[in-house]
Amino acid sequence: IIAAENNGSGVTGVAFNAKIMPVRVLDSSGGTIADIAAGIRYAVDNGADVINLSLGSRVTSPIDSQAIQYAFDKGVVVVTAAGNDGRLQPDYPGRYATNFGIAVGAIDRNNTVPFFSNHAGTIPLDYVVAPGVEVLSTFPGNRYESKKGTSMATPYVS
Repeated sequence: IIAAENNGSGVTGVAFNAKIMPVRVLDSSGGTIADIAAGIRYAVDNGADVINLSLGSRVTSPIDSQAIQYAFDKGVVVVTAAGNDGRLQPDYPGRYATNFGIAVGAIDRNNTVPFFSNHAGTIPLDYVVAPGVEVLSTFPGNRYESKKGTSMATPYVS
């Protein structure tokens, strides 16, 4: 979604000339908040300007909050998925956008927020929306799939 090359075949990323730094913090079994925090710190310490967090949880933790604040303090923008529960406020880490980072909700092709996208809530925070329905993306096996979710919207902002 972010950096797929403009090669005349398939899809082109919204920032196809961007350099990306893939940092795997989850595997097929999931991962821990400590893994995510370590990945954030790794990206910051290795020159990232923007960090895309297309992940979330209803649970807060000082570990991830401190890692995102670390990024913020170093001038790195952290862009987070709002979540796909149809809730009135973002999941974590999106809810930290009250102090640092940007939370991203989804919209469809009619600029309507779909039922699943978490909203900004009533506490002021940095929250925007981006395409998150029928988003075509690259997938393993040299193929493309159309998906929905705030994790698909977050790369547009990143």
